[in-house]
Amino acid sequence: MRTVLAVLAAAGVSALGGAILGEYTLANLVAIVACLLFGVVVGEAVAALQRRLTPPAVVAAGLFPPGAWVWSLWISTGHHLGYASVAQWAATPFAGAAAVAWAATSRPRGT
Repeated sequence: MRTVLAVLAAAGVSALGGAILGEYTLANLVAIVACLLFGVVVGEAVAALQRRLTPPAVVAAGLFPPGAWVWSLWISTGHHLGYASVAQWAATPFAGAAAVAWAATSRPRGT
């Protein structure tokens, strides 16, 4: 049950974060920092609900944040992904990597 909740939390936090980040135009180094922090938030949501990290939770933490980042790019560019900069696209994998790293390195929660 915790795995299902962790996957749902990853999806929900990613969707909310993508909608919020889409209201801003983040470029260059700011885009990478935003993706890293976004990934940490999603990773913490997964880690908070898991006692031990499971493969479905890792997959959710790795896939939902980059997808939400691309959605935020779609929003911030006025629904034209071609307007997104190279730095914004290059920042995309940092969101998933940060989420997986944060969830994987967090200490197990109490029983």
